[in-house]
Amino acid sequence: SLTASGLSTFSGGISLKDNSKINLGTGNDAEIYFDSSNLYIKETTGAGDIYVESDDVYIRANGGGSTMAAFKSGAESILYHNGNAKATTDAGGIIITGVTTSTSGFSCDTVGTGVSLAANVPVTFTGGSGKTLKIYRDASNTFIADSGTGDFYIQGGYVRIRNAAGTEQIANFMQNGGTTLY
Repeated sequence: SLTASGLSTFSGGISLKDNSKINLGTGNDAEIYFDSSNLYIKETTGAGDIYVESDDVYIRANGGGSTMAAFKSGAESILYHNGNAKATTDAGGIIITGVTTSTSGFSCDTVGTGVSLAANVPVTFTGGSGKTLKIYRDASNTFIADSGTGDFYIQGGYVRIRNAAGTEQIANFMQNGGTTLY
């Protein structure tokens, strides 16, 4: 047991055995320890937060390996998978690299913004256990494709098909009424 007041200086480092804790705060409000497998940094009161302050913060694999996360002051934050950037923040939002999977749906609620897609990149809506409905555009054409075993329905009281400019009717289908082809 060592009791010291004021500044203490050690040369050669401090060694503690497994599960020996460095306690911080008047009431041991925080602790740092190693349990022979994992390093823990804990705020023990349940009432505080842990702050890490630096201009830039990097979380890296053991031994200085690949970066797992980078948080840059006044710039982007990046999450990596196996050394490859997968989610990056920028002034406009988030840039996702690779496939994005949602288990509870997708919502884009910014009025007038819509969803922008690169050419030759299909948007796949998954229902049940298979990817049965695809809406996509190649370099020249737009497609709605259903590869499921059931029927394909378009529902509406008055369904209109218009030209690309939206200025001319191609076909109208009216509920309880007629069908007009132009």
